[in-house]
Parts: sequence; C-alpha cells; structure tokens
Amino acid sequence: MFNLQTTSTTMELLPLVCLYILAWSARTDQTDPRVTGIAVMEDDDVVLPCSFGAMDITNMVFDWKKQNVAYNKREVFLYESGAMYGPKRGGQAEHFKGRVFHFPNQLTSGNASIQIKPTKVDDSGTYICIKAATPPTTLSRVQLTVECKVVLMLT
Repeated sequence: MFNLQTTSTTMELLPLVCLYILAWSARTDQTDPRVTGIAVMEDDDVVLPCSFGAMDITNMVFDWKKQNVAYNKREVFLYESGAMYGPKRGGQAEHFKGRVFHFPNQLTSGNASIQIKPTKVDDSGTYICIKAATPPTTLSRVQLTVECKVVLMLT
C-alpha cells in the first residue's frame, strides 16, 4: 500500500519544491506588478503612473510601451538621461507623437509617470513602464480604457 522509500523521498523533496515555488512567486511579484485600471472619456487627458521610489532618476532610462497583439509592443515614450523622442531621436509610434509628456521636475523624486493628451479611443490597452537595466524590470502596468464621447444633436 505505502512504499516507505517513496514517501521518504517525497518528504525530502517537498521542502525543495516549496522553496522553488516561493522563489518563483517572489520573482513574479518583482517583474509583473499589479495592473492599475484607468478609464477616461475620449479627448480627456490621462496620467499613467510609474515610480522608481524615492530615487533620483534624472540620469536613468525608463521606457513606456503599449502592449498590442497586432503590433507586439508599440513605443510610447522613452526617457534616457534627459533625451526623449523628438527630432533627434526616432522610434516613437506615430500614433503617440506630440501627445505624450512626462514630468521633468519630478524626476528627482523617482516619478516616471507620463501624460497622454488628448486621449483617443485607440489609446485603450495595456501600457507598461520598464526600468531599463540588466535585466529590465517592469515597474508599472496600466490597463487604460478610453470611452467614446457621445454627442447628441438636438434639432
């Protein structure tokens, strides 16, 4: 009925399995933060939150991407030690050009949040804020829903 040797081996492996599960879940918590849900109306401005904690990120790199099945990941915003998308740096998805801003006066307190203005229905989706390091770390994941503005015309 019971094989004493199998039970003994199983009991020896159980702590290792538990340790593995604990280590894997701790790694998952660091690289896969909780999703923040934000809903706005079309043409409203929205802030997507991301924080490095209370550290100065003026000379660091952070990257915002929109996850999308059709496009894999679309470049939304990149900050690299004062350089951002613009005339001297390409790569930003056309959809976001001239509409995404950050908070330069708050970099010294770790704020890597961005603002999209005005929002479009096509902005709906999942955004991730990545700390560019080795390995890269996802600091924020935001599910943005932009609802279509309905205009009623009275005659």
